[in-house]
Amino acid sequence: KTFSQSFPAAEIQVKQLGAFSLEVWISKKNFESVGYLDRKALVESVGKGWCDLYGGWMFPTVAVRDEKSGKELAVYHSLFHNTTMEQE
Repeated sequence: KTFSQSFPAAEIQVKQLGAFSLEVWISKKNFESVGYLDRKALVESVGKGWCDLYGGWMFPTVAVRDEKSGKELAVYHSLFHNTTMEQE
């Protein structure tokens, strides 16, 4: 699944950073409208797909950020192949 499939009504902005890292901007309310385990699986799926395609030796990250506060809601780390989620 993709972010647009999981959050069809949400406004999502994507920003590519240096070293092929990626930021996905979405409202916290929309992001949390999906269950925790489903959100984590989505971030892992998108993050792994992005990193497999563009990672190579650069070890990019895919970060999901709240569009209002800029706070990190979740991050996929290609170096460690894991996802960290914001602590509630």
